[in-house]
Amino acid sequence: TLWVSSPERIDVISLIERRVIDQIDLSDFGDINSVSIHDGMAAVAVASSQITDPGRVYFFDSVSRAASGYVSVGALPDMVTFTRDGMKVLVANEGEPSDDYSVDPEGSVSIIDLSNGVASATVTTADFTGFNADQADLVTAGLRVFGPGATLAQDMEPEYIAVSIDNTKAWVALQENNAVAELDIAAGEITAIVPLGFKDH
Repeated sequence: TLWVSSPERIDVISLIERRVIDQIDLSDFGDINSVSIHDGMAAVAVASSQITDPGRVYFFDSVSRAASGYVSVGALPDMVTFTRDGMKVLVANEGEPSDDYSVDPEGSVSIIDLSNGVASATVTTADFTGFNADQADLVTAGLRVFGPGATLAQDMEPEYIAVSIDNTKAWVALQENNAVAELDIAAGEITAIVPLGFKDH
């Protein structure tokens, strides 16, 4: 089967029958942003209806489509992905501000530990507050910080995640910020921000 996310539901498509065979409605909570499947488990990132509030990651059996629980994560969870061994789920929490910037949550990456199952899952959230004091140097190196009155941590907006082959690190695209962050998965910490600077094309 193929799981396809839309804002209000997941369409489960049979690749053999080439049709939608099931739908999972999560519209009561908010908008679905991403879905990932590993070894019979599906993880679905859902933003709160108030996008500046914490979001959730819901878990399902990818065969029976039965729900197995959810955990709370950071504001506006965007991409969700499993580590290669399936023991952890990483979530890019974009943390977009409200339109008038009166509320501006911090961007972050949530690390969901599934080693004891969904019912006993724990969540560690890696944020960018440790880099606030380095903002001037990082901007000089090519980082983009642009929100009015925002700290560096508030302005970082994680979008996509790639996991290393050995499951020890991940790299997180900070699309609006022209940078990539390095995540130590075991420590649950952002260890570096690498500005991409200007490119002469």
